[in-house]
Amino acid sequence: MVENLTSDALLKRLRTVLETWPLYRALNYTGAEDVGTLPWLISLYCSQCKNAQWWERERYSATDRTTADYPFTYVQYKCRNCRSERIWFYYCWILRGNEWCFFKAGQWPPPEEHISRELEHQLQGEDLDFYKKALRCRNFNYGLAALAYLHRVVENRMNDLLDLIAEAARESNFAPEQLKRLHEVKASKRFDDKVTYAAGILPTSSSSRRTQSNRAST
Repeated sequence: MVENLTSDALLKRLRTVLETWPLYRALNYTGAEDVGTLPWLISLYCSQCKNAQWWERERYSATDRTTADYPFTYVQYKCRNCRSERIWFYYCWILRGNEWCFFKAGQWPPPEEHISRELEHQLQGEDLDFYKKALRCRNFNYGLAALAYLHRVVENRMNDLLDLIAEAARESNFAPEQLKRLHEVKASKRFDDKVTYAAGILPTSSSSRRTQSNRAST
């Protein structure tokens, strides 16, 4: 997909690419011809500070764009808080026909599988390992592999999800007769049965409930 971007929009997109996009995923765009340098500040997790921090560029160039003769170059950022941690991005920012293309080809230190403390506390053992592998695959643009690992996590934690959904259904006074089957469904080995049951007791939104109530009254 080719995006038509203003100068401000392009700078925001470049920030997002550097901060969160996996390697090799390309930003293709037109417009914003006056933007030829990367953002001065980006936000990343700092392993030294143990928190998200602002990172600033170590050097300034008249242009950061690359050419067909030299399609790749690098940029370096430093944590503004600890002033010791640095990160390098190896990238391509080149004009192809009438469109510009920007993508990261390398990153050092490599993208981390950073997980919040709350989530890490909930995901332990095998599930935590699967989740980290999913993030690693996502960081290197192996989307299908990431989905496979995430699917394993969801399968393993499905009973916990059923408990949360059932609790929300109770608070919404929804389908008490279906809630009686909760323990039976949780004991099932079939993932499809659990998904079907969850869809049946999942509370609808307030707007949907109003619609159903209006239809019932008419």
